[in-house]
Amino acid sequence: MNQRAPIRAGCFLWAVCLALLSGCSRDRPLPPSLILISLDTTRADHLGSYGHERDTTPNLDELARRGILFEQVVSVCENTLLAHASLFTGLFPAAHGTMYEKDGVEPVALHERYRTLAEDFRAASYQTAGFTTHRAWLSKDFGMAQGFEHFDSSYDDADVVLPRVSQWLNGRDRSRPFFLFLHLFDVHTKPRGRPYQAKPPFLGRFTAGYNGSLGGWGSEPVEPFMHAIPEGKIQLGAEDIRHLADQYDEGLAFTDDRLGAFLAALAPEDAAAAWISITADHGEEFMEHGGIMHSSLYEEVTRIPWILVPPADGQAHLGAPRRVREQVRLVDIRPTLLGLAGVQPRGRCQGKNLVPWLAGLAQACPAGPAPLYDQALRWNGLKLLRRSGRVLLFDLDADPGEQVDVAGEPGRAEDVRRLQQILSDLAGASRALREAVMQGGQDENPELDDEELKRLEELGYVEGRARRQRGEQETGAGDAAGKRQGR
Repeated sequence: MNQRAPIRAGCFLWAVCLALLSGCSRDRPLPPSLILISLDTTRADHLGSYGHERDTTPNLDELARRGILFEQVVSVCENTLLAHASLFTGLFPAAHGTMYEKDGVEPVALHERYRTLAEDFRAASYQTAGFTTHRAWLSKDFGMAQGFEHFDSSYDDADVVLPRVSQWLNGRDRSRPFFLFLHLFDVHTKPRGRPYQAKPPFLGRFTAGYNGSLGGWGSEPVEPFMHAIPEGKIQLGAEDIRHLADQYDEGLAFTDDRLGAFLAALAPEDAAAAWISITADHGEEFMEHGGIMHSSLYEEVTRIPWILVPPADGQAHLGAPRRVREQVRLVDIRPTLLGLAGVQPRGRCQGKNLVPWLAGLAQACPAGPAPLYDQALRWNGLKLLRRSGRVLLFDLDADPGEQVDVAGEPGRAEDVRRLQQILSDLAGASRALREAVMQGGQDENPELDDEELKRLEELGYVEGRARRQRGEQETGAGDAAGKRQGR
């Protein structure tokens, strides 16, 4: 059951990886630059490249055709703040402990003891810039600015924020590589107006034929209305629900258009030097399982896109174009992007670097099980879900829409037991990791009992005792270069 090949990240391996990544170009500086784009509320199956029947995302689809598309990508939860904390740290929510205010629980910012992706790049002499469009959660107050030399957080739409991003790119120091993080919120519901409202010419593109009760939508508050739908306080028919999904597609088409124009306008030297990584924090649901927006842990919420596009320098990278069928996770993005640049992550990271495997230097995908809080687990084509006091099991290969609970079928008891045990082990490991970090042991593995540690090592989830002894010593200069902003 070991999902991790015995790969040693020594000098020879990284020399091979960097040679594969850099090709033969003398013009492109090493290491490469990286652009990480997070599209808020973007479910994978509404992109054309992921099988959607509509032409919602022609620009993203074109990027996928020349890049690496990961077909089965699992987020960590249904929340923007927690998912981005996991994206930046490579840790599951129980390990990084970040929390927004909910049901009387006090909000918790990402603690400065945790290392982030931007800090890793900044310590490696990268220029770092972050632009987010959820000013409440993706902000300095919640620790999201850690490691960014330039950080811009607002509620602006793509038409406002993308010119600011271009201005930063054009004014930066071109003698150094850069790491750019861009978050777009346009697909998400807004406080007022039509849900997922797009701008012309996308407004009405998929909804023109609708004549139902939602057609006269004006300036009403959106979220109270949306929350009232699954509560049964507002009754909508199947046509109305389809209309909401149609409006969502219009918002997605608008985002794709603006993002496509931004990327097409990159300076030739930037396009030739930068990897582009496009993903999401979570998806969106349209009553497939009785919910609306993003409040559950079903596939429509937790399965997200990830498209990794090599620099446009004419060289082949990691076998692109290709589609990856193996399951990977949001937490694998941090170590993988660092791997593309040959930068070792500092501090703890539960995600796995996929670069050696993608480069053909490992036989098995190192990504392991995907826990969603302590309520769900996706692994080996199965999905365990604890909901309303019940334990559900779905065979995603046969039932990708999670319509048939097979937990009670003959022969499935062992699957349920095994997945529940893995979920429990991972939750325990995450809690122990957080306790260790908060006690000042960020670079130390948490103490686990021998039985739990053995199970996790067999899963490839933690490294063996001998391999854990190696690690990079942080220099004072590196710490100074990677210190948080605005904390």
